[in-house]
Amino acid sequence: MKQHYLGSVSFFRHIILLTLFLIVLIPVILTSHLSQRVSALENKINVLTLSNPEKSSETPQPNVVSNKKIAYLTFDDGPSVITEEILDILRAKKVKATFFVVHHNDTKTVDRLKRMVNEGHAIGLHSYTHDYKKIYSSAKAFIDDIDKLNVYIKECTGYETKILRFPGGSNSCHLPKNLFKQIKTELDKRGYVYFDWNASSGDSVSSSKLKTENILTNCYSRVLQHNAAIILMHDTSIKKKAVVEALPILIDCLIGDGYTFSTLTPETPQVIFRK
Repeated sequence: MKQHYLGSVSFFRHIILLTLFLIVLIPVILTSHLSQRVSALENKINVLTLSNPEKSSETPQPNVVSNKKIAYLTFDDGPSVITEEILDILRAKKVKATFFVVHHNDTKTVDRLKRMVNEGHAIGLHSYTHDYKKIYSSAKAFIDDIDKLNVYIKECTGYETKILRFPGGSNSCHLPKNLFKQIKTELDKRGYVYFDWNASSGDSVSSSKLKTENILTNCYSRVLQHNAAIILMHDTSIKKKAVVEALPILIDCLIGDGYTFSTLTPETPQVIFRK
């Protein structure tokens, strides 16, 4: 019984929750304090509104903030040899994800892309070459690269996408600020929408240092800070086995905490590092 517990999802959840207790506690206290401040301000606003009813109809209503918790699983750099395992887990858990893909010149890549589409996942553009020096040499080079990738994806699957993720993120050290602005102008003209992330798994470290428990702790702690969490993971090689091992546990933990899962679309509120 003890051995079963040590290998269970509950065990991992308890370890993570204990590790994050102090991290979570402080925001809770601050949130409670801020809620009291907001409530007091709302009372004052109500008093002012009631005292001047002629202006109350002209007062704009505040935006309604949703308390719905949603997680967007995103995988960069695939398809790869672990794609099938990732897709198997997502299918078993009935969860959809977004794959920011690159070009690979082999028949298995085509099959993997088709399966992503057939099983209801979203495909986003990452890069045809993923060569920082080439794609970040000019705005034209970047646009040509993603347009070429989009054509390739459409030829393989019939799927055309308008979402993308900059290699290295929109704040990549390889992407100068002036060039980013030029690229963004061209993206806007073509209707492309880009996404960064607010919950990194930290799985980009070398495979020898990549541990399942580290991925779980990184993801879980960062997701809990957001009602809408875009999770960064990588679909790269057999060396990323820890990603496959962590994924089902992470999904179960987040579902247990009230999160639902969805894919990114052009209409999804952006999480971006640079505008």
